[in-house]
Amino acid sequence: MFRTLIAHTSRLAAAQPIVVPAAQLPRFAAPVLPRFAAVTARSKSTGVTPAPDAPKKPKTAYQIYMTDQLTNHRPAEYNAREWMSVAGTRWKTLDSTEKAPFEAKAAQLKEQYARDLAAYESTYTEAEITAQKLAAEKAKEEKLEKKLKRQAKADKVKHPLNAWQLFMMEYRSTLSDVQKKKGMAQVAKLAAAEWKTMDENARLPYTDKAAELKAAFEAEHGARQ
Repeated sequence: MFRTLIAHTSRLAAAQPIVVPAAQLPRFAAPVLPRFAAVTARSKSTGVTPAPDAPKKPKTAYQIYMTDQLTNHRPAEYNAREWMSVAGTRWKTLDSTEKAPFEAKAAQLKEQYARDLAAYESTYTEAEITAQKLAAEKAKEEKLEKKLKRQAKADKVKHPLNAWQLFMMEYRSTLSDVQKKKGMAQVAKLAAAEWKTMDENARLPYTDKAAELKAAFEAEHGARQ
């Protein structure tokens, strides 16, 4: 296994991403300015119709380079993460001439973005743009909140009962209503006293059931839950 790891590391280190001329770089569509159509949603607090989303910021030279490497030059034997590591390391060693095509493309996209942003800001009022930013921030927060709730729900796994807990539940069901009303602490005390008097054979039905529940739980959720 260690030899395999060394060979794999050597393969990553030896790989050299391809640097291509600017003419052969993939064409990146300029950011498209949203159509200036009326937006029906209005801010409940201000009554202002939010503007459409602002033009997206352009890619940097590094991002253009990485996209080109992953799209056009990644060998079949490398997955995306491996090749990103190789290409990212290689980027640091490129000289100004090798980086020039990517920087030129980035400058072109930056100029287009500036034109689109100017058109956007001249089309919509400051209040409409502010309303859009607030709406976008709220949507982002709601999305994050939903994600956190899903994670919390997924993490809240109900673990199986052990032998003692199974016995206590059964013991409680045999008590009278008067005894049950004394509270779980008293019930647990009575059950514990009874449990201590039971030998291994008497406890066997509960230990077997607990083992069965544990096996089913681990099969569904994994042993580390």
